[in-house]
Amino acid sequence: MENTTAGSPKTSGPIEKRKIPYRVKINTPVILKTEAFKSETINAQIVNISEGGIGLSLNSEVEVPSPLSIELELMDFLLRLQGEVRWGKIFDDGKYYCGMQFLDKDEHQESLIKGFLYTNEEYIDQKIKELPIKEKADFEKIETFFKSDVKGFIEDLIDLEQHIKNKTMSEAAIFEKLTKVSDEIVKKGDKLERQIEKGMLTKKIRDTFRFFTGPWGLKSKILERAFTKPHGYRGDYMLMEMLYNNKPFSEGIGIYFDRYLQNNPYSIAVRGRRKKITELLKKSLQEINLPSINVLNLGCGSCPEIKDLFDNFHSKNNFNFTCIDFDQAALDYSKERLKLLPENIKIKLQKENVINLMKSQKEAGILGKHNLVYSFGLADYLPDRVLKYLISTAFSLLYPGGKFIIAHKDKEKYRPLPPEWLMDWVSEPRSVDGFIKLAEDSGIKDYSFNLDWEESNVIFFLVLTKKG
Repeated sequence: MENTTAGSPKTSGPIEKRKIPYRVKINTPVILKTEAFKSETINAQIVNISEGGIGLSLNSEVEVPSPLSIELELMDFLLRLQGEVRWGKIFDDGKYYCGMQFLDKDEHQESLIKGFLYTNEEYIDQKIKELPIKEKADFEKIETFFKSDVKGFIEDLIDLEQHIKNKTMSEAAIFEKLTKVSDEIVKKGDKLERQIEKGMLTKKIRDTFRFFTGPWGLKSKILERAFTKPHGYRGDYMLMEMLYNNKPFSEGIGIYFDRYLQNNPYSIAVRGRRKKITELLKKSLQEINLPSINVLNLGCGSCPEIKDLFDNFHSKNNFNFTCIDFDQAALDYSKERLKLLPENIKIKLQKENVINLMKSQKEAGILGKHNLVYSFGLADYLPDRVLKYLISTAFSLLYPGGKFIIAHKDKEKYRPLPPEWLMDWVSEPRSVDGFIKLAEDSGIKDYSFNLDWEESNVIFFLVLTKKG
């Protein structure tokens, strides 16, 4: 019986090594339907189930046609599923077994099957065994987290999905419940992480958490984009645009995860950061009494602040913006966004890897000197060594009297648990004092500095002014 893998494909020649989906043993009656049976009813038993298919048991050998329709009850719901029979065999107990691979599951069917599997202790045990746990005390804490806390969270999400599907709970009540259970689970995850304090193990725990909760969380387009990183890096320009727009983009339970993430303190701070950088740019540019002003934007993304700035700031000065990013899609988006700016505002969109460019002051020197350099949404992801040379090189590009404005979130004001646990959106934790010390250690000289914050006080701005 141990080899009755649901959905095992027929093979010819050498068998390639592949990862067999976890399957859970069950004993559930099922009705088989196919055109070949016509009016005849074929009763069978499901002996195991995985995400990919089921193993079936019949009392006697039957030539089971393919494709096949089955009806089974799972988690108190009647499911009708289509599948392709992949193998069949009589075992020593005299029964006939076959494996059926699922075909064309809809979203509701997918959620119920995964919900059944991911709350099954046998299935959870198999996933826990993959974790590099060495100490018994750690194992017990991790087991409790997944078998009690995460399982309960998934059951809550399944329940909410049914309320959404059947319209048996108000939108406000659904959002309140999802917010409550999501806040609770990430806090429990953080507590576990603090108790274990083992880098690789805690990372694997988060990965496993996202494996179990992904079928529901990833229905949020915001969460999906943050997690999958389609442009290869965290916090890409389109994710930022989603947070700026502050409205849901998804369907079903995904709508509520969208709202949950957009109402998260970090998302609120991101919108506040956009507003504050616009204010700081306006203030800094107004203080420069020159006919032509050079501005450098490092890691420009979609340049929302430039559009915001010149929607309300009208000046006869000539402004020369150089905006650098390695993401061509972000630059294309910026080009479209900024195409209607007045003629006295010149925008040069340059595709470069900011980190590579800033490694050498000599190489970065090709950018020329600037009256103002700024960067937001980049420093949070850089290790100390890289951030130091970014600060040093950016500062070297300033004219005397010029300013370098750089933003970072304050770890003392907020811990981004939902982004980290649900989305794998991780950044470097730094305090204000730690960030100032890092700037001091970067090697810059002859400067003054001041600090500012966006209105939620989660993200701060260090403004370095070059003396002279």
